[in-house]
Amino acid sequence: MSDLTRQEREILNILQKEFPLVERPFAQVAERVGISEADLLAKIARWRESGLLRRLGPVFDSKRIGYKSLLVAVAVPEEELAETTAVINAYPGVTHNYLRETLDGWPLRYNLWFTMTGATSSEVEENLNGIKEKTGNSDLLPLPAHRLYKIKVQFFLGAERGALREEGGYRPPKREARPVELSPADWRLIEAFQNELEPVPEPFAPVAASCDLSPAELLEQIKTLLAKGVIRRFGATLKHYAVGYGSNAMGVWAVPAEREEEVGKIMASFKAVSHCYARTTYPQWPYNLYTMLHAGSMEELKEIAAEISQATGITDYHLLHTVKEFKKIRMVYRAPRRMP
Repeated sequence: MSDLTRQEREILNILQKEFPLVERPFAQVAERVGISEADLLAKIARWRESGLLRRLGPVFDSKRIGYKSLLVAVAVPEEELAETTAVINAYPGVTHNYLRETLDGWPLRYNLWFTMTGATSSEVEENLNGIKEKTGNSDLLPLPAHRLYKIKVQFFLGAERGALREEGGYRPPKREARPVELSPADWRLIEAFQNELEPVPEPFAPVAASCDLSPAELLEQIKTLLAKGVIRRFGATLKHYAVGYGSNAMGVWAVPAEREEEVGKIMASFKAVSHCYARTTYPQWPYNLYTMLHAGSMEELKEIAAEISQATGITDYHLLHTVKEFKKIRMVYRAPRRMP
């Protein structure tokens, strides 16, 4: 992030959090920060090329769309890692797959972590059974989420990151992640946005044309899907390590059931926490609260986790960081059947 100017950090903050849903969004952002539209488009193209800007467009809520997703942990011996990873990655519904270890040196039995998404619960279950059969490994933990406390993958780019906790404390998700009824027009929009917006003066025009809509009609439909929660947010997704958040780890916390809600809300109030979920436990895996933490260094991650531990009184926890990234892609959503 040291290579970014103050103005560029402001631009990226706007693109993440306040992307204008107008026919010429980049002109509006450029006017706001005091540069030309052409200069802004050139910056965005350069950031995309360098990988700093991963995606520009809608972030869909898979559960509101009706898809099912699952976090899965697998215990894999080192000598079987390559073969097991190849089997898992072959499934299109696997969007993320990481080899993890603990920062505190605790021997981690479940070292491979992946997400599986499918159009139905039965599809996800069939895929997991297929993985077990093909790998011969049944030491696998499906970890469905039974409550979401936070999901906010946005990174503040400023000289100082400010307070450790969100102003005003815990803010509950706007709605429960239940499927909503989608029209054929909604599905056309969802499928059209599998590709991201291009850095051109009127980026919505080609998407609108593919949906047989005017740009104005498309923008109104986007706003409607945002209000319904089908689109979680609209804007830029950045590569965290390219903008000063070089370290991340998944915190797993063993929290007494009667304190789960109280503790989950406290954890979600920390700015460094982008995700906070309550998940299923097992006798051999008692960790029920999960937090994704982002910071500038491993030491900073440990300090934030210690602050969370102090704020909650939970001391049975571990930070699992990524040793190797085997797969990281976007989920491709398709209508459940051909629609007119």
